[in-house]
Amino acid sequence: MSVTDVLLLDFTEITRSLNFFAETSSSSIFRLKRLSVALSIFEDWNVSLSPRASDSRYKDGGSGAQAAILEKLDYLRKFIEAAISYGELAEKRIETYRQLIYQLTTQKDSRANIELAKNSAAIAKAAKEDGAVMRQIALETKRDSKAMKTIAMLTMVFLPATSIALSKPFSPPSIYPTNLTG
Repeated sequence: MSVTDVLLLDFTEITRSLNFFAETSSSSIFRLKRLSVALSIFEDWNVSLSPRASDSRYKDGGSGAQAAILEKLDYLRKFIEAAISYGELAEKRIETYRQLIYQLTTQKDSRANIELAKNSAAIAKAAKEDGAVMRQIALETKRDSKAMKTIAMLTMVFLPATSIALSKPFSPPSIYPTNLTG
């Protein structure tokens, strides 16, 4: 027997089925209650039609046929009452299942929100670490920028002097006398 995590189920189809059965049971209960009203009208009608003992058309005063009708009407009334009770019980069960589905859906959403919060926290932590790395890069770039400025200044100072020195022919000063006769 395998165990299934209930929160992994898709509750859409279950909810549709429950809604359909709730609508069906409500309309059935409504029809049964209308039948119950019709039955009470039949019972009243049967009583109003009860033959009088003086009526010669009925040998036994109509009590046998009337008793059979009353018996059938009583059976129908009990059947309708039982069906209404069963329908109301089914409605209560459907409503209980609906509440269960809604609670499970809420739990499923809560789990998703918790996972989303965990992922958001991980992203925020990574962004913070990236920020620290970016700050370190900025500091190193600033240091490199200072070094580049220093090199540029040295170049600006020494390059013109070097250029001038190279443009004139350089003859080294003579430390030895050129004329040794003397």
